[in-house]
Amino acid sequence: VSVSRGGATATFTSSECWSVVLGNVGFSVGRNRWRVRIDRSSTAYLFIGVAARAVNQSTFLGGDEHGWGYIGDRALYHRRTKARAYGERFGQGDVIGVDLDMDRGTLSFTRNGADCGVAFRDLSGELFPAVAFYNLGQSVTLVRDGMDCPGAHVAVAGAPSQVTVAEVAAAADVLRSLASSSPLPRAFVADAWRDFAAWRAGERRRYATR
Repeated sequence: VSVSRGGATATFTSSECWSVVLGNVGFSVGRNRWRVRIDRSSTAYLFIGVAARAVNQSTFLGGDEHGWGYIGDRALYHRRTKARAYGERFGQGDVIGVDLDMDRGTLSFTRNGADCGVAFRDLSGELFPAVAFYNLGQSVTLVRDGMDCPGAHVAVAGAPSQVTVAEVAAAADVLRSLASSSPLPRAFVADAWRDFAAWRAGERRRYATR
């Protein structure tokens, strides 16, 4: 895959093999929206969607449990299974909008501005913009105008990537207490109550991180 100097355009330089390309910024929170223009594609064998960092990049998008993809012949794929028919066919000249709402755990698409509806639900963790190529010369461009990604570079407290050594030690203390049927550590109970009270007051949100 050849990527332009500005990083907005990706072109496939192989032929008849799947290759997944990930964006360099992932999202764990917020409603994040971007658009992808199909500059060149001689077939419908092109996926647009999202994926976790652990995705298999040598298969199609949705070819494993870490990817969620919308293919040009109007179908959705996840866990190497066709989930259902969806939206409209797309190809060269079309602009596909991606709406990743990590607050609600949903992924939706538009085609040339027309809403295709919710494609996937129950998404969590950190997900990246993704495209999967198959045919030689396929090329797509990230449309800079109209991008709205408030979740970019937002760290979620308690997410695996943000856990501190002290938090791991505290979790170990809790597990030891549970294993021995002893009372839970007072600091843990106090922290849990403060977090619950803040959530009840609307001062905090809960995010699924795995």
